[in-house]
Amino acid sequence: MPNIGEIERRTMLSEAQFELRATENGDKTPVITGYGAVFNSESRNLGGFTETIHPAAFDDVLSSNPDVIGVFNHDRNLLLGRTSNGTMKLTTDAYGLRYEITPNTNTSIGKDCVEWVKDRTVVGSSFSFAISKDKGDSWSTDARGMRRREVRQIALLEDVGPVARPAYDSSSVVVSRRAIELALGDINRPNQTMANAAKRGLKLAERNDGVDGVLVGISERLATREIVSVEEVAYLAGVYERCLAAKAIGWSGTPAWIEWQLAGGDTGQKWVARRAASDAAEEKAERLIPNEGMAAAARRGLKLHEAGRSGDGLKPETVARAHKIAARDELTPEHVREMRAWFARHKVDRRPGWDAAGKETPGFVAWELWGGNSGQEWSESKVKMMDNDNEADEAREDAVVEVPVAVVEEAAPVVVESPKQERGEDFAGKIASLKATILRNSLHGDS
Repeated sequence: MPNIGEIERRTMLSEAQFELRATENGDKTPVITGYGAVFNSESRNLGGFTETIHPAAFDDVLSSNPDVIGVFNHDRNLLLGRTSNGTMKLTTDAYGLRYEITPNTNTSIGKDCVEWVKDRTVVGSSFSFAISKDKGDSWSTDARGMRRREVRQIALLEDVGPVARPAYDSSSVVVSRRAIELALGDINRPNQTMANAAKRGLKLAERNDGVDGVLVGISERLATREIVSVEEVAYLAGVYERCLAAKAIGWSGTPAWIEWQLAGGDTGQKWVARRAASDAAEEKAERLIPNEGMAAAARRGLKLHEAGRSGDGLKPETVARAHKIAARDELTPEHVREMRAWFARHKVDRRPGWDAAGKETPGFVAWELWGGNSGQEWSESKVKMMDNDNEADEAREDAVVEVPVAVVEEAAPVVVESPKQERGEDFAGKIASLKATILRNSLHGDS
């Protein structure tokens, strides 16, 4: 398929659901439902860009009746269903790409996955896809300078299904090389000096066993000056950190020196440090933005609240904050800490059946308004992150060596003439002399 791009994968913190449906013979069969993709919802930073999916992105591919498999944890060996035999149905609505899987509970994965979804051990969904190269996406730049991608036409849909721990890391998100290049441009293109160092390292790596395979793969891109992703920059930063301990006179030819060359040499170290610092600043700036799973839960909670399911004890500020979470507006550190404390107090309220359709308890509605299971996990991790930041700041403060200010006793007065008074004299020289005098008096003031 020459007009189709690389296979990409996305995960969503959009909870899979479990329900029992009546069959023709009167039995009840378990069905797993969820959303593999959510429309018009901005992703987090995917490595130099954010992404939204257009509501019509799946129209063409679904109209062709594709054979799409339903899998667990994006693993093709953990098969739950497929569209060609009717055990999985795919549709789109105003919210996103919806899947319904009727797993075979005679298989271990089918039975286990039903139980995991039922007790909310499984908290997300994923899908794998490829776009049309011609008109599959469009690009723009927002007011912050962040590149934004809109996926407009999906040409291939590989798989859809629930996942245990949706997270934007290398195991759960696969971004096409083309998207990285369009997002980052020449900002993340290695320079020629780095390319030369990488070429040296690759030649040496051929004659040495045990060289880091991931580093070799990145180094091959450095050697040809291909654009490297944010994740690859972070990996190179780790390589330089571990090599610095071994850097010394006469280290040429050692395994650490070979890795240093593979990463781009001395020039690469400075290049990576600048980009890693920039990426870290961007991540810190966006780190208190609610994720999509929280937003989806808050939207569900707001609908239930409007339907009168929240009871009489709900505070107006809880509803106001739910609107912020639903809109994925940035939260304050105080709000995040309050979220974590609320979930810690109310986790005892979770009981079987509290979320039954049409019988939702006020406790469940409140749980959803605060961001649901996704919000509980998110607030826990964010508070831990903030506490770690505070500890690091305190450690830096403790490490500062305070230099006592010397007492100046009977220092000789120094008269400084104004520039207007000394037009023909070396004013800079007098300033230097003044500094030297003050320093000398400070150093010897205690004697």
